[in-house]
Amino acid sequence: MTALHKVVFWHHVTWVISDFDAVITGGRYLNSGNSINFPNISRDYLEYNKLKPIESKQFSKHANVFNAIAEKDILLYYPYH
Repeated sequence: MTALHKVVFWHHVTWVISDFDAVITGGRYLNSGNSINFPNISRDYLEYNKLKPIESKQFSKHANVFNAIAEKDILLYYPYH
């Protein structure tokens, strides 16, 4: 058993980590930015349903967002639910 396996085993025993918990070992510090591409660990019930994008008539006329804003100011409202 390597030193890394001993440390992981100690954490499992000390913090009562079961097989239902996800443990990922790594060689570097992980910050919240790393969670963006966090893999699905086959627990779909923990994920939100995918939202369908809403098309805007003001943006569909233009090649990109910047061209639409250059023509006319556009207010975007994203309510927090």
